[in-house]
Amino acid sequence: MRAEIKMPEKAAVEDYTALMESYVRHYNEVRPHCALGYRTPKEVFEKTSALGSRIPDIAGMIEEAFMASGS
Repeated sequence: MRAEIKMPEKAAVEDYTALMESYVRHYNEVRPHCALGYRTPKEVFEKTSALGSRIPDIAGMIEEAFMASGS
């Protein structure tokens, strides 16, 4: 977390809470992330959520392969 979340030492807990909620909202909904192709986490989540069951269950596939191999 960077300087944008610094507050005066005598700020109330509610002030810190509001500031952190604002920062998290900005981080997830406004700020593009290089690792996500310059999309926001919200955009990525909404796109993958829209795909629903079409997303393969990788963990389930690995477990099935493991069980089938007799290991």
